[in-house]
Amino acid sequence: IYPQSLINWDTAIQEYGFGEHNPIIAVIDSGFDIEHQDLVNKLWTCPADGNGGECEPGTYGYSYWHNSPNPPFYHPTYPAFHGTATASLIGSENNGQGIVGVCPNCKLMILHSHPGQGGNPGIDGSHLDGVEQAIYFAVANGARVISLSDSWTVSDETNLPVLQAIQYARNNNVLFVSAAGNFPNRLSEPNYVGNYYYPALWSEVLAVGAWQLPSGDIFASNNNSTITGGNAYGVDVDVSAPGIFVLSATSILPCTVDQLGTEECPNWYQDYDLKLLYNSEGIMIFDTDSNELDYSRITDSLYYNFSGSSAATPLVSGLAGLLLSHNMNL
Repeated sequence: IYPQSLINWDTAIQEYGFGEHNPIIAVIDSGFDIEHQDLVNKLWTCPADGNGGECEPGTYGYSYWHNSPNPPFYHPTYPAFHGTATASLIGSENNGQGIVGVCPNCKLMILHSHPGQGGNPGIDGSHLDGVEQAIYFAVANGARVISLSDSWTVSDETNLPVLQAIQYARNNNVLFVSAAGNFPNRLSEPNYVGNYYYPALWSEVLAVGAWQLPSGDIFASNNNSTITGGNAYGVDVDVSAPGIFVLSATSILPCTVDQLGTEECPNWYQDYDLKLLYNSEGIMIFDTDSNELDYSRITDSLYYNFSGSSAATPLVSGLAGLLLSHNMNL
């Protein structure tokens, strides 16, 4: 139930239930493992009529990196854990396995917009073209909520197409939820190099901050009393949600099990990262007694202590979906 219990989710479910509708939530992210046990039965599927040509029948979304509606929804050299985690926190199945998403009735539209660092080919080193196209795809195919656990700093000119897409979504009664970022500054003020973070700063976006560091503090300071860690804050952050060690689904793709814990799998190489991984039975796959990875504990589906406003954002998106599960007229 954690972290949902921190927002009294379990109490609300006991009283009101999951609702009777199945709203579509579009998840725009850098990579997804759609075969994870928490996601495989929760995917939106393009209907047989293709929504009038807006999608390929029988597919689950679109990869703007591969320019294809078909899997894989991850980049061959970039980890698929981030999108897997955000999608799971929104809508993981309530089936007695793994975790339960905030909105288990929701259908997850998978939109692979970028591979993380480096951007999409042919888009001037930016992934924003993929984000823009993903927004229009989501609106055209019936999404009621779009969840983006990302932020960026680019020029107003480069930002304009994405802003226009978000405005289009809002005009079509689609809620756009975005991470406020893990940078300790007010959204309305430039950061230490003079940049602003988008899209959370735009008024058309529901900006989500994160709270609860292990120390119990929101921010960490160094000896000079300069804020050095934490999350965006201020009146431009619309809402905050739990954002530290949020148990979520994850994936080691594109790595193999044999590569786990080696330099061939850089995202899951350091002991610190491996200690955040759990198997489908909730057991840490890193043996702290022997101080090494226990390969016998690895299961097909894995889980991860996920942190930052990227973790907080899907909790809010899922809550919006849960409300729609009860009333699609919102």
